[in-house]
Amino acid sequence: LMSAAAAARALFDVGENLCFLRLLRAYPERMNGLASFAGVMTAAKSLCLYAWIGILFFNLFSSAFGI
Repeated sequence: LMSAAAAARALFDVGENLCFLRLLRAYPERMNGLASFAGVMTAAKSLCLYAWIGILFFNLFSSAFGI
């Protein structure tokens, strides 16, 4: 499960970077929809990181305390 969260985070990071590259190439043209989508990718990337950290602590505590 941790590796799935890490892989999803990496994919969201690549998607975010591709959005930003497209925005930079299109400059000075405004692409508000793509900029919003890049923000969604950033939020999804952060959620994957928080999930990974939560799973990490759950695994640590479950093995330390036998939960």
